[in-house]
Amino acid sequence: MIKRRHTNEKTSIPFIMLIIFETIAITLWLTKDNIFYLCNFTYIGVSISLAIFLYIKQYRYACWTAMILDFLPYKIPEKPTKKIGWIRYIVFCLSLIFVLALFFEHIGNIERIMFWAFIAGNVLYYMIGIILAFVCKDNRAFCKYICPITVFLKPMSYFSLIRIKCDKSKCISCGKCKRVCPMGVDVTDNSRKRVNGTECILCMECVKKCPMDAL
Repeated sequence: MIKRRHTNEKTSIPFIMLIIFETIAITLWLTKDNIFYLCNFTYIGVSISLAIFLYIKQYRYACWTAMILDFLPYKIPEKPTKKIGWIRYIVFCLSLIFVLALFFEHIGNIERIMFWAFIAGNVLYYMIGIILAFVCKDNRAFCKYICPITVFLKPMSYFSLIRIKCDKSKCISCGKCKRVCPMGVDVTDNSRKRVNGTECILCMECVKKCPMDAL
């Protein structure tokens, strides 16, 4: 009974988050008379709420886009990670310049521009993500090379207290954890400078596959 109550309390968290974001979305929409705020904050609220719900249910997704891309056939990359991650910084800078230009240049009809830019941007993201997945034979190619959000996430990941760590006394160096990692992280290295360390998405695939419970 207590366990069931605890589970219900946990599953209520995403719904509370959704209510908060929807309240913000509707309030800004009505006060600003701009449907962009309704679409944008609803999208963010649904994404965050769904991510929390899936995490509680043991489906390790923290990103709406990644969840969709993982329906593609290359959940385990068939090609090594390419050294073109710098593209994400260009995408981030271009996105930032676009948004700042809209606000500081006092462009007319900015609400309509922001609304259609939001729709077009999301459609473009998914199209590029799907194409890259098939070209690179890697569902997470978009996350590794294009996604501008990772510009913020990488520093936080580097200093994060929640990390996958390896118990060297149990590890038999079978390499299974590295083979199943969608982001190419060397989880057997406990240092913060490990290979692709800041790319870890805590999907826990390495933990599931470890035969010695070393992770």
